[in-house]
Amino acid sequence: MAGRPAACVSADFADFDVPCALQANVTRHRANLARLVEALQSAGVDDSQIESSVNAVVGSYRAELVSAVEAFKRKPADV
Repeated sequence: MAGRPAACVSADFADFDVPCALQANVTRHRANLARLVEALQSAGVDDSQIESSVNAVVGSYRAELVSAVEAFKRKPADV
């Protein structure tokens, strides 16, 4: 499709269409998640605790994102 950034092919992302410009960020994010999973497993954190923690983090981010969107809607030139 015209206008879409070229996707980079990587063994880590064979199932995803990752633009080359984002691949380094996605690779870093994936490595961070792998370290987090290893740390949680080492600490003996169970699945329900992980789900609860993720829900809290995502909920907090959701609230901040909605607030930012609302601010953009009110004063797009000032934000």
